[in-house]
Amino acid sequence: MDAAHPIWRTPAVQEAAAAGHFGALIRMARIARQLSLIRAGKLVGYSASTLSRIETGQRKLTDVTQLRRFADVLGIPPHLFGLA
Repeated sequence: MDAAHPIWRTPAVQEAAAAGHFGALIRMARIARQLSLIRAGKLVGYSASTLSRIETGQRKLTDVTQLRRFADVLGIPPHLFGLA
């Protein structure tokens, strides 16, 4: 998905980004790309269970390097993570 994909303009994405709910953004991108937790986890270097915890907010994702990796791998525009 590229930065022009319509999903990035949906209210759900905009609300999650504004609230800093990065896990929700990751989940929306993963589902939009039709990736399982297992496949997406392998792509970004996490287990499916860890990725699930990130998506549900049980594990916070604050490391800029990891946020950039999610953005690159899942095609999430970096500005939604507060990255320039």
